Amino acid sequence: MRGAAPGDERAGLARAFLTAGVRSVIGSLWELDDRDARDIMPEFYRLLKTHPPSEALAELQRDLMHGVVRGRQGRLLDHPFYWAGLTAYGAR
Repeated sequence: MRGAAPGDERAGLARAFLTAGVRSVIGSLWELDDRDARDIMPEFYRLLKTHPPSEALAELQRDLMHGVVRGRQGRLLDHPFYWAGLTAYGAR
């Protein structure tokens, strides 16, 4: 694809969903380990019950950074590798 920069395909996929009518998309700028995602995403969905998607994601990222949310067997997921690539597209 002419003029595309590395990583554009991820934004393009989110854009395709938004164009198709989805109100918001949560994506990752890099690949996440499935086991880590299994630990992180239930907490995101819990926060999503009371927050708009972008606010739920921001709260999740703060909780991960401060060790509030932990992985399997209490493993810390506070390093930015685990949460900094998560991005909200679309509606707040």
